[in-house]
Amino acid sequence: MYDYVDFEMDCPTCSAKVKGFRSKDGPCYMEKLKPWEVSRFYTNCGACGSWIEFSRGCSPDHYSPPEPVGWRDEFKMSVEKKS
Repeated sequence: MYDYVDFEMDCPTCSAKVKGFRSKDGPCYMEKLKPWEVSRFYTNCGACGSWIEFSRGCSPDHYSPPEPVGWRDEFKMSVEKKS
């Protein structure tokens, strides 16, 4: 199982709206988590198939709302284009 991550963005490959991010860093009961509550989250673009992943080297320390300032700076984004 996994949890959903409440995050959406434009695909860096084709600019389509991407949502449906998931993570296995939480309780894995298909709950909806915020990105700063996990260390890694990912999905694929429904339009072009690119794999989009965000990760950070440290544990999430279970941040709680409100949104911590600068949380996005902690993550590295990688994109693997579908061949």
